[in-house]
Amino acid sequence: MFQRFALENKTSRYLLLAGLVLLFFVSGGATSNSTCVNGRCWVEVSQSPTALPVGIVIALAALFWPRRRSKNNSKRPVLILRRLGAFVLDFAIVLAALSPFLGLAILFLEAEATGEFVWSFSRDFSRPSDWQIMVPGILLIQLSVVAYFYSHNVLNRQTAGKFILGYTLVSRDDKKPSYAVATALSVIGMCMWPISLFLAARRADKVFWWDNASNTKAILV
Repeated sequence: MFQRFALENKTSRYLLLAGLVLLFFVSGGATSNSTCVNGRCWVEVSQSPTALPVGIVIALAALFWPRRRSKNNSKRPVLILRRLGAFVLDFAIVLAALSPFLGLAILFLEAEATGEFVWSFSRDFSRPSDWQIMVPGILLIQLSVVAYFYSHNVLNRQTAGKFILGYTLVSRDDKKPSYAVATALSVIGMCMWPISLFLAARRADKVFWWDNASNTKAILV
């Protein structure tokens, strides 16, 4: 349904990037931090009132922005910085979309304990509810990042980051690519990113080690 409204790809990429940058700017963000050192704990949570509605708009734009299918237009390898930039942008999109839900849940729990709702607070002690909501929430966001990349790969659809940076993943040969392997190994690879970047930089085709393992390759579109 949205495909009929797709603009020429280059124009569409610029518009999506400009829209996302503007949304990131007006969202105000959401931050949650809890640390304990030598038995002393500090908890700080802050969230803008606009973070949740803007995060929802960011998610809708990233998921449903129309993309025209286009063919590989170059035999040049996709530069490492291009792939890294797409990953950072996609990661920021998922955080902007989901972090406000976690922040709002913590703020509501704090309001229940204090009797007053505020958009930010800090204290020098912790409550059991801090860990009960923060740990599952952070794990859920991390799993959502993995699901975001995997679902786009399986659907043969560019993520917002890949669309804006102008590349996609395809099979290296006639065999079916393993997107589950590509997603799982890329998560591991990004956790050890200095090594992954070094290994890719040494190669003429600039592919990451998990590309060969999953029978995938990045092409410009």
